[in-house]
Amino acid sequence: MSEELRRMVVQANLMSEHKKYDEAIKQYSSIIEIEPISYPAAYFNLALLLAQDKKPLSAIYNMKHYLLLVPEAPDARGAQDKIYEWEYMLK
Repeated sequence: MSEELRRMVVQANLMSEHKKYDEAIKQYSSIIEIEPISYPAAYFNLALLLAQDKKPLSAIYNMKHYLLLVPEAPDARGAQDKIYEWEYMLK
């Protein structure tokens, strides 16, 4: 990961911690646009923020991308369970 990307990740995490969710969503989206595979956690974090923003379809899309990139992640079961929750919200 480049230093520029690392800076963006640190700032996105801080935005999220400070409840600046719209800014964090934009930042994680920018990270993914710049480097779509080198930081899978951006998809995970973006998915959680989008779900919180009442956008379950977008959340599902991003969480599925996370699982495609790291199917054996330690939190893969929890990530898949989130997808199931958000699918229910679409009904």
